[in-house]
Amino acid sequence: MEQEEKIKILKNLLAFGRGVLTAAICLVIKLICNFSALSSYVGGEGFFADTPPYFVHIVCFLTSLIIYYFVTRAMSNYNGRLMDEYLCEGERNLGFFKNLKSLFGNSEFMIEALVATFIMFIGGAVGASYEIAGMFHFADGFSKNSTGFIPGFVTAALTFLFYSISKADAYGFWDSLKKEDEREKVRRRVSLILKLAILFVLCPIIATVMPLLPLALVTLGALIYAIILAVSLPLFIGSVVLIALLVWLTFFLTKVICRRRFISGILNTVRDIDAKITVMRNPYLSLITRRRIFSFDIELEGRLYCCVNISSKHRWTPICFTEDGRGYHKHVIGTKRHNITVKDFFEFDTPSGGVPILIVTPTPKEVFISDEYGEKRLFNADRLWRWTAYDKEAFLGALGRKILGVFDRESEDKNSDSGISVPTKFIQ
Repeated sequence: MEQEEKIKILKNLLAFGRGVLTAAICLVIKLICNFSALSSYVGGEGFFADTPPYFVHIVCFLTSLIIYYFVTRAMSNYNGRLMDEYLCEGERNLGFFKNLKSLFGNSEFMIEALVATFIMFIGGAVGASYEIAGMFHFADGFSKNSTGFIPGFVTAALTFLFYSISKADAYGFWDSLKKEDEREKVRRRVSLILKLAILFVLCPIIATVMPLLPLALVTLGALIYAIILAVSLPLFIGSVVLIALLVWLTFFLTKVICRRRFISGILNTVRDIDAKITVMRNPYLSLITRRRIFSFDIELEGRLYCCVNISSKHRWTPICFTEDGRGYHKHVIGTKRHNITVKDFFEFDTPSGGVPILIVTPTPKEVFISDEYGEKRLFNADRLWRWTAYDKEAFLGALGRKILGVFDRESEDKNSDSGISVPTKFIQ
């Protein structure tokens, strides 16, 4: 029992130290960032030379928010001991709000967060958060109203808020680390040091560049207004429409050229093996409207193959097939670990009664098949329900060797299990 008490006291001391370290790092980076803005304003040069003080306060405040978020996030995510304790309990995947609720019953978190919050309150109260004082009191300069309860309270509240969000989000981050080598990076102190070093370099740059954003918008607006004054408004609108049309036409012609090359490859291969294309449907109309699908029939050695082409929207937009004749483009908005997925569904079928062949070209980086076992990678010559799937090169190769529609029985058996493994990758 005494041993458990000693371990608990040690953990609380470590939490106290992390809180002190987090607050110290936040204050140091914050002062470095604000110093450049202050020196530029006081010296009468730089981006802030002709700007009102209130605007400078806003820039410094926004920079402070970025600092609070990224420092607390780095300190929360890259904590190997807490990650190992959490994963030993099992991957809970409770969700952000349930994780946030459970934090307030955790003594280590409360000690760490409250220590950091108290230090940030003292720092804000004695003048480290003069930008907050300036925003609240509309000060004419940075020397007025830079101390007091309000800047200290706001600084402390923001610190506790970002600390809670980062800690709750860390649970989801640890759950997403499925491989041991990814978890090992979290355990290394060098990972945390590297993240903090990046913040020390980037945050002052952000604080310096941020005032350029409204300046760039104002400059762009002035340029557009000058162009409208120089020419008539209808001519300006017509020019914008024409430029947009030229951009669209460039992308469309690129797709046409790629489709033409694919068709040429098919015709050359068919001629070499004495096969015959009986019909070709919507080779170019399918590039304009999604209601039309590019397909063609090939007669080879007495058998009819109905080939259907599905095109990817972008190299980095995966395609997932969910059932026979149905799939979706998987648009991922956000980062790799924190994102929102938008599914853009499509349907396809064989216009004739031949052997169904599915060709995915242009090919995205990843193609999946989704069933009751979850999502699995799709490879060349894999059975996709009644279809056999290929990318462009694999299709032309199989057609040239007269093995179209032939797939590995071992591959089919593995597809029906929890994994997938075939010799030839769908994406090269």
